[in-house]
Amino acid sequence: MSKRIAAGLLGVIVLAGCESASTEPTSVPQIASAAASSAQASRSPAATSPASVAPDTPAVQTGEAWIAFQWQRGQGDGILLMRPDGSDTHPLFEVSKPETFHPDWSPDGSRIAYEVAGAKADDIWLAGADGSSPTALVDRNAECAKVCGDAAYPAWSPDGRSIAFIRFDFEGEVHQGCVIEVVDVATGTRRVVYEGPAATVLDYPRWSPDGTSIVFESTTFPDANLPVGAATGSIISVVDAVKPGVKPRVLTKPDQFATYPDWNPTGDLIVFSTYDLGEFQATDEPSNLFTVHPDGTTMSPLTSYGPGGQRATQPSWTPDGKRILFTLVGQDPSFDNPRRAAFIDADGSNLQVLPGSATHPRLRPTP
Repeated sequence: MSKRIAAGLLGVIVLAGCESASTEPTSVPQIASAAASSAQASRSPAATSPASVAPDTPAVQTGEAWIAFQWQRGQGDGILLMRPDGSDTHPLFEVSKPETFHPDWSPDGSRIAYEVAGAKADDIWLAGADGSSPTALVDRNAECAKVCGDAAYPAWSPDGRSIAFIRFDFEGEVHQGCVIEVVDVATGTRRVVYEGPAATVLDYPRWSPDGTSIVFESTTFPDANLPVGAATGSIISVVDAVKPGVKPRVLTKPDQFATYPDWNPTGDLIVFSTYDLGEFQATDEPSNLFTVHPDGTTMSPLTSYGPGGQRATQPSWTPDGKRILFTLVGQDPSFDNPRRAAFIDADGSNLQVLPGSATHPRLRPTP
């Protein structure tokens, strides 16, 4: 599968996206559970999406602001919803496998794209804003006769017609490469936007507001086995999403270990963090938020957490482009640390930390 499986990172990345609720301090409110719906999506036995939650959970109405986020609830990683103040937290799907990861809202807020763990690889699925009508969009399990690599990190285009994602390719446990692909939501037609170099992992594609470019992360390793904890650098780059074969424009230096970019939906500004939580579960290096223009100029720090302190990671812009939603992480080598969703203004002021446990948070657009 992807670098999570092939490089022996399954247990590490489960914690990277979501740590077990059992490690959370007792002062943190427990995540509400929901009874499973009896309706199960039609799917091949290799990988089925979880059923929708029962109707006794809070209704997700049109035009309401909700945060989709990821957490591990004791039985695997899953996607949950909460209001912007942290209230009404509930699972998007029933508490069961297969695991779901990396939610992203459609531009009109009506649907969620997400990653589903399958028997051979991870797939990309779509569901309604309340978890209804789960449907496979990119089915890597059907494409592969054996383990071959995930479809991961879905990102909706600004017009809602396409989704960008990363396709990981493996031969056994040896990394064969990563590509950024774009899939047409209506037809399922796919095209390759960019193919990464050898011993390089691509992550976290996000679109420019006009839909002509994609910003992403590239992490380099000493060899194609992608040894755990041996990344030699990571950079943020921008690639043309329309014209194939155009060389990406690099915005950051490898030793900054820049990661998890997101493009402001209303202007030419990209936010990113440093020292990816997946690759660097425990590190004394500072993990902070920065902004930079798409041409690589005017890089500005938004947070100033020091070595061995709290970590700011996994940023995404709010739909109005005025604030940033991110994961605020306590630092503890045993992983017994709180991970919270938090808001911050675009200039780094007005920090607001939400209750409960959350990673990979994204705020629903409310057109």
